[in-house]
Amino acid sequence: MKNSFFSAEYFDAYGSDVKRTCSYYEQIRWIEKYCNLKGADVLDYGCGIGEMMKILETGGSAVFGCDVSEHAINHCKANNLNSRLIINRRIPFKRKFDLIVLRGVFQHLVSPNDEVKNMYNHLKPGGYLAILSTPNIDSLCYRLFQDLPTITPEINQNLPSRTSVDHCLNLQGFRVLATRYPYLSSGYAQPITDFGRFILRFAKMSSKVPTFPGNVYEVIGKKC
Repeated sequence: MKNSFFSAEYFDAYGSDVKRTCSYYEQIRWIEKYCNLKGADVLDYGCGIGEMMKILETGGSAVFGCDVSEHAINHCKANNLNSRLIINRRIPFKRKFDLIVLRGVFQHLVSPNDEVKNMYNHLKPGGYLAILSTPNIDSLCYRLFQDLPTITPEINQNLPSRTSVDHCLNLQGFRVLATRYPYLSSGYAQPITDFGRFILRFAKMSSKVPTFPGNVYEVIGKKC
């Protein structure tokens, strides 16, 4: 990940995004179908300014966070969130966790196999890895337009797909428990508008790639 990109301006652009906040709650509810979060030790890898950490903590988890952005970590610490700076792509905690969450992070991993293996080693036996809000280049939009709203060339280190993410998990010893394409549950779906924008893009009447089913992929893996 390019640390300098994740500055105060990057996080300030979040603003007060109600849809984003709602998506955190929805994703946590999905994780809870497979992993008991009450009293669980949870690591938010790529925690940003700690929005998901706060929700997890309120729900009864012991939450830890880490990020490559010094600004983000300072923001978390100012809000009494247990967080540390990632240096050399290493998890900055010696403890092991029940769950590690990567939300919108997988595409920023420089060496996905090595980094996911490191996460595997930082999980307790039977621990879980949740990879959320990940761009999917297997999607129709990417195949047609070679672009997705969640892809930012300046900071993406790899271009993930359902196939590549699942393969990475299997290769590093995880069993895939659940997968989904969270278009309708994301809070951002506007089917009529989105399909209209898709048609305009397909007809080359717009350069904007729309929010669209299949663009984003999510998976929960369990340590074998």
